[in-house]
Order: sequence, then structure tokens, then C-alpha cells
Amino acid sequence: MKAINAYHDLIAFFVSCGIAGGFLALNELANKKGWVSANSSRKLVHTGQGLIFIMCWGLFSNNFEARYYAASIVFILTIYIGLVGLGVIIDRKLIASLSRTGDRRELLIGPLCYGAAITYSTAVYWKHSAAGVASIIILCAGDGMAGLVGSLYGRDRLFWNRQKSFQGLMAFAMSSFIVSELYIMVFLLNRWMVFDPAWWSVVLGLVVFLCALVESLPWGAWDNAAVYLIALISLRYFGF
Repeated sequence: MKAINAYHDLIAFFVSCGIAGGFLALNELANKKGWVSANSSRKLVHTGQGLIFIMCWGLFSNNFEARYYAASIVFILTIYIGLVGLGVIIDRKLIASLSRTGDRRELLIGPLCYGAAITYSTAVYWKHSAAGVASIIILCAGDGMAGLVGSLYGRDRLFWNRQKSFQGLMAFAMSSFIVSELYIMVFLLNRWMVFDPAWWSVVLGLVVFLCALVESLPWGAWDNAAVYLIALISLRYFGF
């Protein structure tokens, strides 16, 4: 049975890689055709890649080792991003899609923290922890949508950080809360995780609001790490 599960997880690994690669290729095409701007393309990758990756968890078995097959996908990509950031590998398309200014060194902070966070949550918490799942969603949906909505519709600037907007802050909070609720509902229905959901929405709302405020602070490229750590630590503190 264990051998069958390993074979199953190996297939899931390659299917997940194909889905992730397809999303990146579609996003690159949209940017090349001018359907989305370079900034919007970068934010769509930030938002969509992690969410699609979590969806792919359902392809894997319930075997304990399955988490490592899944985590290795992001781990390999994160190592690759690091090598591009260091200049060991030349990949101008990747630099253009993940950096704000076209400087490869930007990949060594935000994108590297992004990949490391998702790898950690996958390997350590997997399907069984609401904190592990929601912290990835808040990082992806919240931070990504804040940047996207803020850049397009951000008219009312925050007085403590003129680089961020009220519209972006609200987009962070709303997208984080709604997407987290939907994903956790699916995980509970599939019995991948089991917990009393009585206080879940209240706690999630408080944590999302806290993370929205944290993201609005002038962290620079370190906002990915700050948002993820605050989300994970807070949700774990409340027992999720």
C-alpha cells in the first residue's frame, strides 16, 4: 500500500508541476500580449501561484511522506530563484516577472521569503493545520491583492505610509478572509483537518486585520516574511 501511495504521489508531483508551469506560461503570455501590465503580472503570480499550489494538495495521498513530495516542488523553485538572484543562473524572464525594478538581487528577499514560507508550511503543517494553510493564503491572496488593487485604485493614501493606500489595505483584509474561509471549508469537508470551527471566523478576522496593518507598514521587500510570520504565529497561538 505504501508503494502504491508513493507512486500516486510521484504522479501528483508531476501533475502539480505541470499546472504550476502552465499558470506561469499563461501569465507570461498575457504580459507579452499586453493584456496585463508588468506590475499586474507580478502580482498575479504572487497571488495565484500559492493558491493554485494549495489546490493541488488534493492530488496527493494521505500518506505522511506526501507532504515532502509537494514541498519539494516549491523548494526546488525557491533554490532556482536564489541562484538567479545570486547571478549563478541567468533568467531574464524570471527576473522581469518577480522583481519591481529588474534588479536580480530583489529575488533574494521577497520571492525567496515567499518560497521559503510556502515550503515550510507544506512540509511542517501540510493539510492538517488551519494555521499552516491560512498563513499561505494570507501571504498570497492578501499581499498580492493589496498590491494589485492598490496600484490600480489606490487613491486614499495611508497617513503612516504614503506608499500604501486604504483601498489596498481593504483588499488585503477582504481577500485574505474570504479565500481563507473557502479553503478551510473545503479542507474540513474533506476531513483533511479536524477542529471546532466555532471561533475560527472570529480569530481569522482578527488575525487578518492584524496582518493587513502589518503589511501596510514600510517593510520594503521584507513584507512577505513579516506577514507570513505574524499570520502563522497568531493562528498557532489561538490553537489552530
